[in-house]
Amino acid sequence: MKKEKKNTRYQDLYELIDRSEKAHQLFAALPQYVQGMIGDRAENVHTYKELSAFADNLTAGDD
Repeated sequence: MKKEKKNTRYQDLYELIDRSEKAHQLFAALPQYVQGMIGDRAENVHTYKELSAFADNLTAGDD
């Protein structure tokens, strides 16, 4: 994995986590149910910012 350029847009979630170490680490740290829900919408996740916002939305209230 390479260090990503700021605001890099990828084809989908899978390309994002394959090419961005930061995105990979975030995704790997998520609960399995959240990974599954994001994976179900992989074609809608193109950037680290989108992944992070999606994860925050899905885990809101989990504390």
